[in-house]
Amino acid sequence: MKILLVKLTVAAAALLVSATCHAQKIFNSLADNPNVESVFVGKAMMNMGINMLGDDKDSQDIYNAVNEIESIEIISCEVPKEIAKIKSQAAKILAKLKLQTLLETKEDGETVVIYGHTPANGETISDMVIETTEKNEYNLIHIKGKINVKALTSNQKK
Repeated sequence: MKILLVKLTVAAAALLVSATCHAQKIFNSLADNPNVESVFVGKAMMNMGINMLGDDKDSQDIYNAVNEIESIEIISCEVPKEIAKIKSQAAKILAKLKLQTLLETKEDGETVVIYGHTPANGETISDMVIETTEKNEYNLIHIKGKINVKALTSNQKK
């Protein structure tokens, strides 16, 4: 009986970890396309990078700005015949997230749109998505967690 209980506990933990990992990857379904390159950087790796910052004022400001980022997910497609399909699927995913358009720029056939959630005071941006579209390339970058805009711009106001 104890062995069965241990096996059930381990199985439940594995399912929970698996579900948590998939929950972090909002573009997971796009990554299954063989014409799509994907990169996922989890919290442990983010912490390792953050811990490599120096101890000067600029490094501390960067740390304060990004220490609440949980993960980064990147999707890229450079196959022109697949871009419209990937972009259409991404639009459905982005619509479900109900993000605000924070910035949009167009120049010479290239478009960059930055989406995210931001409170009225504008001090943080959470769940940022950067979408870039070019003739032969489409990219999505999802930054899960909070970016402290106030800390990022603290040196700019002095």
